[in-house]
Amino acid sequence: MTSSYAMERSKNSSTFLYEYYGIPNSPVIPVEIRKEIFFQLFSLQLYDKYGSFFIEDYGKEVIYCATFTHDSSKIALGTNTGPLLINADDGTFVDTPTLCIPAHNTALLFDKETNTLFSGSERNHLDIYGLTSDTGTFKNDCDSREYTTPLGPERIRPTYYLAQMLSGSLLIGNKWGNVHLYDTTTKIVDTLLDFSFDSSLAGICFSKETPLMACAHKSGKIELVDLITKQRETVHESLITITSDSHKNICFSPANKYLLILYKTGTVLLDTITKKISAAFENTENAVFAKFSPSGRLLVIGDSLGKVRIITTSTRQCITMFSGTHDEVDSSFGGLFSPDEATLVITTNKMVSLWKLNPLALYVLSNEVNPEQLLFIKLLIDVTGKCICKKERLKEAEVFTKYRTELKEIFYSFDETVRTFLMEKILTKNKINQIFE
Repeated sequence: MTSSYAMERSKNSSTFLYEYYGIPNSPVIPVEIRKEIFFQLFSLQLYDKYGSFFIEDYGKEVIYCATFTHDSSKIALGTNTGPLLINADDGTFVDTPTLCIPAHNTALLFDKETNTLFSGSERNHLDIYGLTSDTGTFKNDCDSREYTTPLGPERIRPTYYLAQMLSGSLLIGNKWGNVHLYDTTTKIVDTLLDFSFDSSLAGICFSKETPLMACAHKSGKIELVDLITKQRETVHESLITITSDSHKNICFSPANKYLLILYKTGTVLLDTITKKISAAFENTENAVFAKFSPSGRLLVIGDSLGKVRIITTSTRQCITMFSGTHDEVDSSFGGLFSPDEATLVITTNKMVSLWKLNPLALYVLSNEVNPEQLLFIKLLIDVTGKCICKKERLKEAEVFTKYRTELKEIFYSFDETVRTFLMEKILTKNKINQIFE
């Protein structure tokens, strides 16, 4: 975070920036200027791809799901023979549990408090694996499983949904609407709902705050179900059908204020309080997965063509797009953010790719950036990011020379990671780094 001393100095040194852009010297930048700055910032490469790995490299055949450890250092992949761990930094293999029951691992969830990994499978059972506190690898007992519990009769019924409630209990569900509650203390499983008779169901999701489930029906109808009283409420009906070939077609926002719904014609936000559509996102038709970032500030949406879009929930605009896969898209195509939002992992059935968030963008998203810092970013992008005539370049070079001290103070109000990024990606590249050294 920026130090208060540095912040104060930057405020006292930045009057010229307000004059240069012709806006009032105020603690609040006009909305249109702020939007322009964010557009300029996020039009840069937001996420840089730093690694792609084939699942065969780890001795497995198929990827079904993925999740991060709570410290963002490792990624657990659900595969055709159980979970495995890789390093989030470079994708190197970490560990795989011993003697796990061979089954397609279709859902994963880490429990931060107990340092355990919940693992759901196609065989209708739940495995729990303990991790060591020092190395973060699976505990090397004769059997890595701490506990295995059946969720009903042995049958092919993949578990797709896991959510841990505030009480620590685990909600477990599948695409057919079978919902179980697992008490992590008593290790008792209760069946809460059985919607297996309802063939119209396309997907479900759980609230982490309260025992609440949202159901997306193929017809376009959206229901909220109280898992205690079993009361069902229709909150939205549409003539547009749901993307029914993906089980990732509905999800709650982190604070449960919104439901993200994947209709075939586009992705929308439904306000859970007003029960009305509050936003519709452009160019998101035929989406097959969508996920909020932990803070709720970002959305990642992948479509049937393998395209991945990152959208801000504040502006509801797409801020970057890239190709997540060149392979045929299937139900394994998915994406999720790390807890610190610095890493994005995209999975297909055969490959996992890792993307790092631009440190400058992460800083702006994660901190209360002061107006002077935003104007400083705009100045750098304006000077280095477009072709300008000689007269204008001389004018802007004069700004750097005349206000060198002031600009340097603002530069050092950023943290070291951001300064390094600015130096390497913008200042040195454009031969203006000596001003800030």
